Amino acid sequence: MKLSALTSGRENNLNALRLFAALFVVLSHIDGAPMCFILRDTIGQLGVLTFFFISGMLITQSWLRDENPKRFLISRCLRIFPALIALVLVVAFVVGPIMTTLPLAEYFKSSATYFYLTTVSLFHWNNTLPGMPAVELFNYALWTLQYEFAFYLFIMALGIFKVLRFKYVMLALTMVALIFTQLTTHDPYNIFTINASQLSRLFAYFAAGATVYLFRDSIPLKKWWIRITLAVLFVGALFGGLPTSLFVFPLAYLVIYLGYSPTINLRALTKFGDFSYGIYIWHYPIVALIVFKYGLNGTFGVLLLIFGVTYSVAVASWYLIEKKALKLKGRLA
Repeated sequence: MKLSALTSGRENNLNALRLFAALFVVLSHIDGAPMCFILRDTIGQLGVLTFFFISGMLITQSWLRDENPKRFLISRCLRIFPALIALVLVVAFVVGPIMTTLPLAEYFKSSATYFYLTTVSLFHWNNTLPGMPAVELFNYALWTLQYEFAFYLFIMALGIFKVLRFKYVMLALTMVALIFTQLTTHDPYNIFTINASQLSRLFAYFAAGATVYLFRDSIPLKKWWIRITLAVLFVGALFGGLPTSLFVFPLAYLVIYLGYSPTINLRALTKFGDFSYGIYIWHYPIVALIVFKYGLNGTFGVLLLIFGVTYSVAVASWYLIEKKALKLKGRLA
């Protein structure tokens, strides 16, 4: 069976895989970034790379289903910004006042408190607020959103100029990004305010997802392919995990096999909503606040407490903000 026969509908496990990816990121931020045995990086980075690969597939699919720039952009903005705006407001005016060492009057008079609100622009994110006991507290998980949204715009631009019709162009871009990722792994440098190593790494996985979708008519789902994929990951684990520039290949087949296999059903995990984005953006302020209040960092108790509170807040975010915002797509478009 070809992948194209399974991508037309919505009956897949991709939301469940994104849920696992989000939980990997949470675990990484709670437990001191444990290493991932199949990837030469942390388990949090495994989650991030999985997010970007799946996003590359779904965003490309979204554009090709409806090549209308206005509707495309509205859909992307409604998915990202409403929950992000709510997060920034809650952090600035609820979490910040709880944790600040300044008198509340001084906290609310500080220009830095209101400058923090510019985080919603994505390209000017801030990590802290006035009088915080530590620096990197609130937005440590948001740094990927600037890349994510930029890649949305990139796919839209390729679609407008009909470049997506030439699928080998996307394949070439993926390979160039992977080569650049390998070259900059041990020598990262900055281009303006964007880290070139991060940019190439995240784009490589996003572009790989787009490439997989463009080549969906040529990709079969076969059990012996997944056996080979698992064997590659096992051998890589024996040598400390695969480097990022090579890990994309087994990850790609693992995601499409688990995501689209008709014999694997993980949809019960996301039956009541897509909570992965909420978990991803809300968890770090929750980690900071719970550790600040109870000092339980590194214990099993904080693990359960943070997972429980984060999941509950993500559910509320989905039903009160994200789901309602997505219903506006038709009206705004």
